[in-house]
Amino acid sequence: HAILPSGIDVAIGAGVDTLEHGTYITGEQLLLLKEKGIIFVPTYADSLFLSPALQSLAKSHTLHVTLKTCSNIRRAQAHKVPLAFGSDNYFSLESRDVSFGAATLSILQRYSHCGLTPSEAIT
Repeated sequence: HAILPSGIDVAIGAGVDTLEHGTYITGEQLLLLKEKGIIFVPTYADSLFLSPALQSLAKSHTLHVTLKTCSNIRRAQAHKVPLAFGSDNYFSLESRDVSFGAATLSILQRYSHCGLTPSEAIT
């Protein structure tokens, strides 16, 4: 999991197969991902903020991360970087009447809001 350019550089240099998050990935780093065949997993995470413990961050942080993630998905597509679906849904939301599967499906569907066709999001 790498969010900042410095962490992304370390991950690329270490020879990872996948790069998760990449919130502040640069254009140069996207080109390196393509060149090295590293799969980019932008981890759309808005449902993470359904957690009661994170509600205070929900509005401003979720909007910021959502906009960055969508931008990164579009940029990665333009650079022909291989993409994979990922989320940060690592806890149950069932106490809020949202099953793990429903939350994950919601995130998968949101990839189409960032410019991917449903078929591309599934692929």
